[in-house]
Amino acid sequence: SWLALVMLLNAIALGVITGWGRRFDRLAAGWWWVAFLTLLGPIALGRIDSITVPLALVGVSLIATRPRAAAVLLTAAAWVKVWPGALVIAMVVATRQRLRVLTAAVETSAVVVGFALLFGSGTNVFSFVTQQTGRGLQVEAPVSTFWMWQAAAQVKGVAVYYDQDILTWQVRGAGVAAASALMTPLLLVMVAGIAILGVRAVRRGATAAALLPPLMLAFLVGLIAFQKVGSPQFISWLAVPIVLGLISHRAGLAAGFRTPALLVLLLGALTQLIYPTLYGHLLGLFPPMLMVLTVRNLMLFVILGWAIGAIVRSSRWGPDNAAIGATPAATATANSLGRSEDHA
Repeated sequence: SWLALVMLLNAIALGVITGWGRRFDRLAAGWWWVAFLTLLGPIALGRIDSITVPLALVGVSLIATRPRAAAVLLTAAAWVKVWPGALVIAMVVATRQRLRVLTAAVETSAVVVGFALLFGSGTNVFSFVTQQTGRGLQVEAPVSTFWMWQAAAQVKGVAVYYDQDILTWQVRGAGVAAASALMTPLLLVMVAGIAILGVRAVRRGATAAALLPPLMLAFLVGLIAFQKVGSPQFISWLAVPIVLGLISHRAGLAAGFRTPALLVLLLGALTQLIYPTLYGHLLGLFPPMLMVLTVRNLMLFVILGWAIGAIVRSSRWGPDNAAIGATPAATATANSLGRSEDHA
């Protein structure tokens, strides 16, 4: 059954995170993830993201020792749900094995597309590129918050409605169409801007171990914050960079990740409150629920700001600084992340 599959994948991911219970330095990260799943609630188990999140957790756990395998797994997950592709981009930016990572991603994509075409998918295999373009603004999306408050104030022409074609609740009103058209270009600008910050950090001497967690976090929270689709399961993506950040910090390879870890736990709890617990009250424009939604959405930008700041500061964790207090295993991890035959 679906639930059994999700539980199996989560168990495998938890085992990998904690070294199957033998890595006591990683137990805190494992417990954090269990707490996060609990706070996020049923949505953490019932959507396709429930498959891609544990796959991505295993993938990022392989980056230090098997970057090519990590790239293959993350790329395969991206063909299930596109968001892990951002993790591959982060690897290309932050690691010296970027050519190997990019080659693995291209080869994996070619295999997936080849099989899809072989079984008659046609151009549908690329439908993920265009499927969001015709959508309006979903009620939970950060950009929709302005119109949700307007609808609650009964501003003429502003309302919440159910789209029968895509089966989701959206907002309508003056300016909604323009905002919807603007979100995709803004999303692309955001991704490009964060990538540029990552490249700059690399040139200033940031190690991959120090840069990857905040870079991945910035990419993913940006994808959520600038989406016109506000599906609650998107929040589950953030578990991946948080777990990686907690592990890297515990190993002495990166700056602290406690602040975003706590914020994302709160984000998960608020998201469960919004959906499914009190979703009817949100659709009914109950002011306290609109306040919860507003706080939740503002928190996304707070976390994004923290991640961008951490990217800028990551160059302080150069090879010399990262080695301070690091265990021999952690030092080996840092060396493997920095070592490359490609130097591309």
